[in-house]
Parts: sequence; C-alpha cells; structure tokens
Amino acid sequence: MNRKAFLQGSLKAFNGPESPKKDIAPEKLYENKVLPSFHRNLSGIEPYTGLFGDAEKLHLLRRTLFGVRKTDLEALKNMNVSDAVAFLLNVPSTPPTGPLNNYASLSLIDLSVPLGSPWGNAIYADGTINAARRLSFKSWWTGLILNQETNIREKMTFFLHSLIATETDVIGDARFMYKHNALLRSYALGNYKTLIRKVTVDPGMLVYLNGERNSK
Repeated sequence: MNRKAFLQGSLKAFNGPESPKKDIAPEKLYENKVLPSFHRNLSGIEPYTGLFGDAEKLHLLRRTLFGVRKTDLEALKNMNVSDAVAFLLNVPSTPPTGPLNNYASLSLIDLSVPLGSPWGNAIYADGTINAARRLSFKSWWTGLILNQETNIREKMTFFLHSLIATETDVIGDARFMYKHNALLRSYALGNYKTLIRKVTVDPGMLVYLNGERNSK
C-alpha cells in the first residue's frame, strides 16, 4: 500500500477483506482490495476564518472542558474565535482551596485539622486519618471537575496526570498526592520542561518511583 496516497485520500472505497483463512498469510488477505477514501485536511495551521456559531462554540468547549453547561456557551456569546480561545486559556493564577476535612462525620477526630479546614500541609496523623484524607482528596478533585470554571485548567490538569501518572495506592500519603496534583495544576499552561524537572523531586513521584529509597 502506498501510504502517501492513502493519507491523501486518493484510494477508493474499501470493499472489505474476505474471512481470514489459516493457510493464507495476513498480508495476502488485502491484495486486490481497495481501501477507504478519506478527506484530506487542507486547513493547515492558518487562523480559522470559518463560521463560529453555537455549533462551533460547542465543539470548542467540548475539547477544552469536561462537558458543556448552558452558562459555558453563554460565556462565549458574541465572541469571535480569537476572543473565545483567549477566554478559555485565561487560567486563574490563584489555585483552588485544597481538600478539606470532610471526614469528621465518620467519627474520626483529626486533632491537627478542624472540621472544614484544609489538611494539605498538616502533620501525618495516623493511617486511619490518612485513608480518610485520601478519600477527601478524590472527592475534592472530582468536585473541581464537576464544578469546573469555564477555562482549560481542569482538562489540562487531567491531561498532565495522564502523561505523568501516579497511583494513590502506591504513594499512600494523601498529602503527597495533593501536592503532586497541585504541581500539575500550577503548570496547566506552563513550561513542560520546567514541570518535568520539578516532578523529579516531587514527594509523590519520588515515592511512586521508589526514589525515597535511593541511597546515592
């Protein structure tokens, strides 16, 4: 198959291969078959100059947010493409309040963190409290996604987490998990190279990669 011709959409409609046969090599199954045609993307990297109605705005919002609310669409009302993109990329410099002590209802007494107060910089306490804080962290992050602002920060934070992945069960300490998430969040639109450097000495990542056991 000519890959260049395939990508340029010059091939005709695909008729489909015959049922696989054990005595036929896989590469022979597609001989004399015509592959599907595809429309070539001719938009390039030039600024978009097409229509920018509700349909286009919804498309943009779905790519930058976790779902679209009516208020999100209304926020882009009367905006052109450039203004809408600038609006969505305008990430607040102030981070959201960290996860709170919402576990007192579980009959857990956290002497270092009053009910409704953030625990991100508190002392370790004990394993039971730490487990409750881990649940608090998960509910906090989920809440930020569900109640997202109309900007790309939450989507980018999740995207960076998918690239620089960790696991709560491996890290263990809820404070480290929160600090790692806060680091990703702070670089949602920052310099990726700088972020990677900071991640190498991030407590959560050090534990996740057993770096705390490194004696060198």
